[in-house]
Amino acid sequence: MGWNCKYDKQIAKALGLVFLCIFFWGCKNKDNTDDQTEDYSQYIKIDSDVTYMAVTNLTNESVYFKNFGEFKSSSRQIECDNYDIDEFNLYVPKKVDIQMHSKINKDMQSARSAYVNASVSAGTNKLDEDNIFWYIKNPMENSYTFIEQKTKLKWSEDTSHCRVYSFGTEELFPDENEKPNSIYQTIADKFDLIFEKETNICGKNYLDSYPAIYITPDENSKIDILIYDINGDGEINSNDQSGIVGYFSPNDFYYNNSNSNKREVFYIDSYWLKDNPEEVFSTLAHEFNHMLNFINKTCKYGIVYDTWFTEMLAMCAEDLLQDTLDLRDYYSPKNRLDYFNIYSYYGFIDPWESNVSRVQLIGYANTYAFGAYLLRNYGGADLFYELATNSYVDSAAISQALIKSGYSEDFESVVRKFHEVFLNIQNKFPSLASLNIECDSKVNEISYHLSKINLTESYYNPDNVDSNGNHLEWYGPVSYYFKPMSRNSETLDSCGFVVINMAEYQDMYFNNYNSNLIYNFY
Repeated sequence: MGWNCKYDKQIAKALGLVFLCIFFWGCKNKDNTDDQTEDYSQYIKIDSDVTYMAVTNLTNESVYFKNFGEFKSSSRQIECDNYDIDEFNLYVPKKVDIQMHSKINKDMQSARSAYVNASVSAGTNKLDEDNIFWYIKNPMENSYTFIEQKTKLKWSEDTSHCRVYSFGTEELFPDENEKPNSIYQTIADKFDLIFEKETNICGKNYLDSYPAIYITPDENSKIDILIYDINGDGEINSNDQSGIVGYFSPNDFYYNNSNSNKREVFYIDSYWLKDNPEEVFSTLAHEFNHMLNFINKTCKYGIVYDTWFTEMLAMCAEDLLQDTLDLRDYYSPKNRLDYFNIYSYYGFIDPWESNVSRVQLIGYANTYAFGAYLLRNYGGADLFYELATNSYVDSAAISQALIKSGYSEDFESVVRKFHEVFLNIQNKFPSLASLNIECDSKVNEISYHLSKINLTESYYNPDNVDSNGNHLEWYGPVSYYFKPMSRNSETLDSCGFVVINMAEYQDMYFNNYNSNLIYNFY
């Protein structure tokens, strides 16, 4: 880690055409003739042609902007007023996907010898016949309340890979199960579309053998999908693009838990299904991936992954299956990238520890952006297959997958390059990574497609208005002017980066740089 200088004049000139720079801090420039006689012998001279500096944090600790290093200019001095970036509010509502792995997994691992082996709960195959399910009252709470509920089977066919159950949906979908193309059948059809392609790259939904604590699905087991008003907020949020779209709970895989459904099941919100069915279709791939991730990592190898890792895989699965589901970008994880454009400095590891929903949404955006960058620059579905099925998790899984895919890279080296996606938005520079890459790949003769991502097409709408009272919309990544380092409150978090515009400052000198950070100059 530490000093790393990388520079290309042609890149710097072209970047100015596509890179959005916003001056958040009210800075005043003034002449400072005293600087001309100051001793710079202990400073590193920065090339006068440098346009951007990218700073990346590879440590597990947050680093305050003010601790980036000491920068001076021999020609002028800068005075900056503080501005609280937390007041820069976004008006881009987002879905929230709740993933239950980390908390429940860690609670259960210590009791693995206390359970006995058992088959999967069979369920029923008769439409509208009652079935009992446990569901979580409010998945957003820190401690979960499980409720037992009578449900009805709404769709099942021998040739389908799933069964669809619901409760409390009669007013939303009256007599739907009697229609030849009901919403329940549509859910099953969409799931059947992705089942083979997703298990092909994520691992199967069953194992040859299981540890004694788990239920034991086999090749004939069906996936159950339970549709209900998650969190009981449907009527309140029915006109809002917020709330929980779906979740998967590993609790259902533990045989001896009194509130386990003892079946392979995930949960979908009924109001989201009514108002935004395309969003739900993408969520099917997302939640099924969480299930497959749990089976092929935790059940198979006894390892527990961090939230950022399983969320990255789940959103990348949505990305890889977007064409299969025939979804527009708006209903894919690409719709999250507006947050990444402005909050890249949060990284993709720390936001998951926050209880603040906005910070968690930033976590989704940054984590997806990192996964999308990996897939588009390191092999597409082939890399994903290695990530999802090897015997490692988190950063080690990425390092091993890169090696297995033939790259002389590891987790640290790809994080070092992650910022390049801000600098190579149009993919004009082969030496830099980009998201604007179309990628086609095959795994076991099954084809997968990843479309190009142009970050300038992702916009954010801040709480800011022009002189006429119109809200301003800005497109593309944010670069900061030189003095964010003077701020006391903002931090560069683990695996985060920030790009700083240095074009206005000549005769720059750099000293006391932070050895825990990576600096790149362009």
